[in-house]
Amino acid sequence: MERIISSISRHTDTCNVYVIEGRDGAILIHGGNGSVLRRLRRPLACLNTHHFRPVVQGLPAVGAAGAEIYVPYWEQDMFAGTTAFWQERQTWNNYDGRWDRFAPVSPVKPAGYLMDHDSVAIGGIDFHVIPSPGPTCGGISLECTVGGRRVVFSGDLIYGPGKVWNLAPSQWNYNDALGACHWLSSLRAVRDRAPALVLPCHGEPMHEPQRAITELEDNLMELLRRRGIPDELAAAAYSGEELSRISEHLFLDVRSFAQTFYLISESGKALALDYGYRTPFAHKAQTIHFSTRRSELHGIEALRKTCGVDRIDTVIPTHSHDDHVSGIPLLQRLYGTRLWCPDMFADILERPDRYNIQCIWPEPMHVDRRLRVGEPIRWEEYSIRILPAGAHTSYSAMIEFEADGKLVVHVGDQQGWAPAVMREDDFYHNYVYQNRYRRGELERAAGYFRKRRPDTVISGHWGALGIEDAHIAVFEKAAREQRELHEALLPVAELDWDSDGVGAVIHPYRIELLPGADRADFEVVVRNPFAGKVSVAVRAALPEGWKTTPHERRTAVEPGASVSVSFSLHVPESTVVRKQPIAADVTIGGRPFGQIAEALVTVHWPEATNWGGGTWGGGEGRA
Repeated sequence: MERIISSISRHTDTCNVYVIEGRDGAILIHGGNGSVLRRLRRPLACLNTHHFRPVVQGLPAVGAAGAEIYVPYWEQDMFAGTTAFWQERQTWNNYDGRWDRFAPVSPVKPAGYLMDHDSVAIGGIDFHVIPSPGPTCGGISLECTVGGRRVVFSGDLIYGPGKVWNLAPSQWNYNDALGACHWLSSLRAVRDRAPALVLPCHGEPMHEPQRAITELEDNLMELLRRRGIPDELAAAAYSGEELSRISEHLFLDVRSFAQTFYLISESGKALALDYGYRTPFAHKAQTIHFSTRRSELHGIEALRKTCGVDRIDTVIPTHSHDDHVSGIPLLQRLYGTRLWCPDMFADILERPDRYNIQCIWPEPMHVDRRLRVGEPIRWEEYSIRILPAGAHTSYSAMIEFEADGKLVVHVGDQQGWAPAVMREDDFYHNYVYQNRYRRGELERAAGYFRKRRPDTVISGHWGALGIEDAHIAVFEKAAREQRELHEALLPVAELDWDSDGVGAVIHPYRIELLPGADRADFEVVVRNPFAGKVSVAVRAALPEGWKTTPHERRTAVEPGASVSVSFSLHVPESTVVRKQPIAADVTIGGRPFGQIAEALVTVHWPEATNWGGGTWGGGEGRA
């Protein structure tokens, strides 16, 4: 074992395994192939920067030796839920450029997850987590102070001056270099920490890291310049945070996607309207995975510089979609930001496992205050009202407030004006059926505009718009179009499940029975599509040997209304399965509609994690 500096040594096998002499025992950075255990009796802990097998393949042995295992939060299913990860990984017609095939083949049970920007105290040493996408989407670097020196364990971000260990992982998609763009951003973040020593996963210790990082930045930028792709060059040139002033106290976060707006109070507090991804969002891996939708802080630096505000006091989202809410758990964890949520989708944020609609963010969030439609609320000196929205998703709201003498309404993604649309009026229809679109919602919203006549409209993806009579007329015309076209296409006189066509749903959608449990409760919500009161009968379609109590539920439901019936699911004691579908077979008014609702059941799965091993989201559906 080679001594690097006092209290840090290096063992080299399939990667560099660093051994830090902590107060309570040895702390490992990376597991390598586990051969370091020949030199250590009982390591205290093992922290890991990313998921590549040569870096972590020895973790099962390291864990068996008594070490607590810590892995990157955004790659947790690659460690704890390997079976599920490999089952879901696409191999046919695959255009995914990420090196996720280098994920571990054997699971480990982490003692904890290394979350972006957190500080974790282990063995008397504080480790700060630096988000470091590049070689992987969910990778991190680890900063600590040892012997009075600031040290960064950089994973595979840098091999040596101007060099990387492997450039191939920089292609996140097909024939792109977007990983290199993120790589540059991560290198800059490490450089800004001004470390005295950088210790890479592969390569030699760097005692002059600033020079080594600068040389690598230059080489990566030259690669992008030679490729000459504008989007990549724009992503690589990202130059920090920026706000655009809408009015004296209302700002747009230019680096946000969907758009985040900040309302600043006279006392110097900030209210955020939506808080999702940081731009450039388009420069992400196209494959949907937890790590490829990693949330990043944005706006804090710009708020500090422009407004003297160093945190976000409260956030109010317009709707439940991930691009509008994904960063909220990060704000809550780092700043204690309060989440005030319109009542119509608060449950989705708190219990996402219950729902099967598009764009749900899987991290459960604590809602500090539920906001009811029409009820005035106060935040600092501002009066705010929540109004029903829709026409994009029924789980949405408009947010009305007055700022700087103007009546402003945030419409979320309800509608927009886009010159690219082949309509003379540029109106952009943004309805999505799986978001539970209802055809009358846009007319209701248009009626609000006619009645209240706001001065300014802001939205999730379009610029601020000063409202004139012509805009309202276009809005009303488009709303009529939506209703009339759907009524012309659908058999609404015979039966009407509105425009989304959903006749029944099962809550929770993701049901999980933990080891030792033999039953779980669920409910089936059925909508009556008929003009009169009718009877409803519901049975569950189950795998052989499974049963429900009761076997069938019968009830009555009013015209156009919904009714909920409850069941208990019982499974054989020996069952071990992941995402087993069950269905609800529904008869309404004597007419059999068949298995029109389903749920996914995980039973006694040994690799259960929040994100990959068992269910995505966890919580409500567990028993």
